[in-house]
Amino acid sequence: MRVEDFIKAVEEAGFKFITDNITNGKPEVILNTHALHIFLPKDGSISLEDFIKEQGEKLLQAVMKLREYKEEAKRVPLYEHENLREIIESYIEEFSKTLGIKPGGISITRMGKSWLRCVNNLFIFSEFLKYLPEELIRHVVACGMCYLAVKKRGPELQSLLKKLDPDAERHKHMIKVYKVAIERKERL
Repeated sequence: MRVEDFIKAVEEAGFKFITDNITNGKPEVILNTHALHIFLPKDGSISLEDFIKEQGEKLLQAVMKLREYKEEAKRVPLYEHENLREIIESYIEEFSKTLGIKPGGISITRMGKSWLRCVNNLFIFSEFLKYLPEELIRHVVACGMCYLAVKKRGPELQSLLKKLDPDAERHKHMIKVYKVAIERKERL
């Protein structure tokens, strides 16, 4: 794929195309709701032409998928749960009865990229969960509880998640759509 064709496709999809140099030796790609940023090594060891030749199709697929999420995000309502902690705690209680485990504690804070982190048996939730419908908050808590039970990502975690959340695939999709809607609202 030629660089000119790649840039044209990215821009026609509604994204800015930005390229810059980076000091370390590995290329980096950042795709957000308004731009595709490609950072290439300052030493010139990888050219934009070579990078697009190697990664262009894969990057365009990601751009097109994000464009779909952006369109869908225009139609989803953002909630304002004032009782987020209570909602989370009720789902932890529900899942702990099935799994026989509980996190050592929970905290809610502003996080830009993820919905939940598990650190030393503690759950740290993003305050942006307040914008999600309760079924998606439940999905995020289910993911955390599965991770707590299994201690690693992979097929065992996914199998357990399917048992706790039979509609997990649809919820994963909707989480991505809501992430775009929240990013637009919060300008993350």
